[in-house]
Amino acid sequence: MQGIHRLAARRAGGNGTVPVLVCEEGALGESEAILRYADARVPEERRLFPAGAPEVAELCRRLDAGLGPDGGG
Repeated sequence: MQGIHRLAARRAGGNGTVPVLVCEEGALGESEAILRYADARVPEERRLFPAGAPEVAELCRRLDAGLGPDGGG
């Protein structure tokens, strides 16, 4: 990630990576945490992380680790 983005992410309250979601509870700087935050605010039948479905969280973590180009340097 480029320097200007790291600075903006830190100023938003994240850990220097993107995405960062700033909400009433504070800043969420991990993709899965952001998805879970949003997921908890929709009707149960529309949730991404249904109860008893660990494969959804596993997929989320796998995509978070390997999707997209590495912008670090």
